[in-house]
Amino acid sequence: MTVEKILEQLNTHQHEIKTKTILMTYAHMIEAYGEEAFMQAVDEAGVYGLIIPDMPFEYAEQLKARDPQRRVKIISLIAMTAKEERLKQIAQHAEGFIYTVTMNETTGQNGQFHPELKTKIQHIQNETEIPVMAGFGIITPEHVREISTV
Repeated sequence: MTVEKILEQLNTHQHEIKTKTILMTYAHMIEAYGEEAFMQAVDEAGVYGLIIPDMPFEYAEQLKARDPQRRVKIISLIAMTAKEERLKQIAQHAEGFIYTVTMNETTGQNGQFHPELKTKIQHIQNETEIPVMAGFGIITPEHVREISTV
């Protein structure tokens, strides 16, 4: 799969897609494509948001500042290890929704959510007006039931 193929398919089918499209990519992919060209291409393809897990908050803010008119949302991630000040900073600058990382491990490693996950999600919700989603390691129906009680 390539970025070009994904964008081609999104362009071809964007009027058939009845939900918001979010792409997860890496900063290098955007750089290799060319930042301005990439942002224009995802916008034209009808992409709602981008999750860029290897892009720190500070760089994401710089990316957003370079094109304040863009429609594509840069989705913020908040890890369970985020300190209070950083959590607030990210939550207050987030757009679209916040992606909360549910564990501090490799996906599927032990299937256990961080012990403070629900408390942390509720805390993040108190710091922002936008939705807070949980992701990373949600594999089973039990995981969905457990996480949906927040």
